[in-house]
Amino acid sequence: MAVAAMACCAVVSCDKAPNGGNGPDDEGGVTPGISEVNISIDGDFSDWNAITESSEDGTVYFCASGADGYKNIRNLKATSDPDYIYMYFEVSASKIYMGSGGHHGDSWEGMGFATPAPIWIYIDSDNNPSTGLLPHWVGDIDSGGYAFSDLGFDNGLNLYTWIATETGLWDMGWQQSNVKIGSYKDGDKEIKVEDGTSIEDSQNYKWITDDYPDGYGWSHLKDNTIITFDNFKTKISNGWAICELAIDRSLLVDNNAVEGPDMTEVAFGVANQCSSAETGKGGWSGIIPSDRKPAVLKLINK
Repeated sequence: MAVAAMACCAVVSCDKAPNGGNGPDDEGGVTPGISEVNISIDGDFSDWNAITESSEDGTVYFCASGADGYKNIRNLKATSDPDYIYMYFEVSASKIYMGSGGHHGDSWEGMGFATPAPIWIYIDSDNNPSTGLLPHWVGDIDSGGYAFSDLGFDNGLNLYTWIATETGLWDMGWQQSNVKIGSYKDGDKEIKVEDGTSIEDSQNYKWITDDYPDGYGWSHLKDNTIITFDNFKTKISNGWAICELAIDRSLLVDNNAVEGPDMTEVAFGVANQCSSAETGKGGWSGIIPSDRKPAVLKLINK
């Protein structure tokens, strides 16, 4: 099923079966003039081979290596068109948790995990580190601090992925959204959520539910919509799980109420969450960009 067709830079198309491809491993530099790349989210990853470096105008981004000590994500690439942001990256297949099956619906049955190990995509919609939330703390596995410095994210896209034990296929099981809200009510008291609040440090972290719609935390209203099942394609190749996806710009939120195609540039970072076998507490197996500072992508607008 075709999701959408866009002009200029990229096309989202989901009517092909996955048929392979992989990105380059060389380090990125700057290539003048690369600002239009035709991307299809169809499981044929060869169109991403056109991106080997970041573009001079900032509309194409590339980073080859993960941060020191967190090398289980590599080859982060991104570009956009007026409707979508497109991303590509590779995750070590050993860092994806195993499930007994798969689903594309409401049920978690068959996921087969004891502790979560999702992929996080943190997006700062206005590229303003002083607004939004701080990324997760690395945790007890390492004392290196937050996953990314100088990043106040407005959208935390959490991708639950797994490898089905029967088939060996890797896929997205669920996409959840974590957003900053202005305030929430605790009884009759209204609590303001300040910029720079981190998920771990905040005493205000509460799950958003039908009975508690103004909580600070997961916003299930946009589950599986910012990134849909059709707009996430994967393949295992040589021990790496290759991923391509499209992010619906119109559904992203911004702390300064700038949404969708009106955004001019975004800052972002990708991290793979894991758990320590010794402590059972969470940390990271992969963090990219390699310097742990947010990537910046200049968006293509109408």
